[in-house]
Amino acid sequence: MSQDTDIDKSMLFNILNKFHIAYEDKDKPYLSLSPGQRTRVNLAKLAINKINTLILDEATNHLDIEAIHVLEEVIDTFNGTIISISHNRAFNEHLNPDVVLNIENASLTYPDKKSKKK
Repeated sequence: MSQDTDIDKSMLFNILNKFHIAYEDKDKPYLSLSPGQRTRVNLAKLAINKINTLILDEATNHLDIEAIHVLEEVIDTFNGTIISISHNRAFNEHLNPDVVLNIENASLTYPDKKSKKK
């Protein structure tokens, strides 16, 4: 989060709560958090800063199931562009992509759009 951003503390704690970061963890050093907690903190920072493009490189690696579900919830409400690299087939399907580049067989496909599960 940029230093010149003023954000109401109650709004900040509401956002952290949405990403399953406990109030008690608010003063913990970033590096003392688990990989899943750090990912959720990073997602919360993106939500606060109103990012319009996400580049995800193996975003589900090292995440627990809860963190993956939080990531999927964020993606479901995200209105921007997502560029994702992942071997996780379930996660790829959840993205409901407009374009898929399969590097293994050098194919480019435009999948039929399925309705997103909400």
